[in-house]
Amino acid sequence: MGYANTAREVRKILRDEEILIDNRVIKNPKFPVGVMDIINIKSKNEYFILFINSNNKYQLKKINNEESKLKLCKIINKKTLKKRITQLNLYDGRNVLVEKDNYKPGDTIILDLKNNKINSHLKLEKNAFVYIIGGKYIGSIGRVENITERKGLQVAKILIKIGEKNIETLKEYAFVVDKDTLKV
Repeated sequence: MGYANTAREVRKILRDEEILIDNRVIKNPKFPVGVMDIINIKSKNEYFILFINSNNKYQLKKINNEESKLKLCKIINKKTLKKRITQLNLYDGRNVLVEKDNYKPGDTIILDLKNNKINSHLKLEKNAFVYIIGGKYIGSIGRVENITERKGLQVAKILIKIGEKNIETLKEYAFVVDKDTLKV
């Protein structure tokens, strides 16, 4: 990004609380940053989203202030707690409690980073746009054609149309996104 040339400069920037990741001040230079994390550089008033491109390289996309307040989070699991409250376990380690159980693993929620509340819900279903986060077609964006659920030890597969070609990959690699989320 060109804001620091040495590790010493990076430590100074972090110590001065210039970097926010997902709306939290980060001071540790070894803090892990993951796919779909929102990075804010306070002094420059710049916002970025991190994703993986088709060459399996991390890439930053510049976004505006309004987009930086929301984060896409994939649901990887859910549990029912006492008093019928459902806990959604998200791919980045967060947990969100919800009253109504309208969510399934594989779906994506749009989380408001300021108050940790769900803003909207994107379902993993036919014709949904997905971003591939693993496997041979990593970094590709396509439309879901078919989802094949398997029983037992076999893994669920998903058929995705990318451009004119259809590909099949594991369902766990599909991350539901808005149509224009990762356009560069």
